[in-house]
Amino acid sequence: SSPCSHISASQLIRTYKELGYTTIAITDHYTDKLLTCENPEIVVEQFLEGYNIALATGNKIGVNVLLGMEIRFTTEKEDYLVYGITREFLIDNYDICKKNIAELRKQLEESSTTYFISQAHPGRSICKYPTCLDGIEIFNAMNHEKKMNTIAENYSTEYNLIPTSGTDCHSNKVIAKGGISTQEPIDTIDILINILKRNKFKLIV
Repeated sequence: SSPCSHISASQLIRTYKELGYTTIAITDHYTDKLLTCENPEIVVEQFLEGYNIALATGNKIGVNVLLGMEIRFTTEKEDYLVYGITREFLIDNYDICKKNIAELRKQLEESSTTYFISQAHPGRSICKYPTCLDGIEIFNAMNHEKKMNTIAENYSTEYNLIPTSGTDCHSNKVIAKGGISTQEPIDTIDILINILKRNKFKLIV
């Protein structure tokens, strides 16, 4: 799980279950801090630790847990939420955080996987590479200044990017303060991506 989190993966899923949520996407941080060795499987298993705990808990109590990541590239300060990655993709591209968003998108295209890339909390930085994005987070529960979300919403309009919402959940304080609601049940990552790309959801803000 992400080192900056102050809530366990298991407790996170149990809390969302109590609040009536059916599906949670886990987007732990993927940065060069994970590259503690040159063994791709060890790197990826370290990244997946929190997700695997969340998944096991979800399976027990009836919450769909989907895999995503929040990636930051070595030479950048922007963060990107990526949906559609798999364990196999990460093993094949375990050092992708040393590259850039364009290379990530290229590798996803070549892998023939269904994917969705949204810039996370862009109000804290800038939207540098809109052509590499599908969406942009216009509401982030950890943005304590409203103007940050407004900046992000302006990027969404300017670059015609699908607006998304997230909690950036690192503690109990922001649980259920962001996300999306849908008419269609989401029980696989492909369904989530399809809904996101069709913009068939309502933002929780």
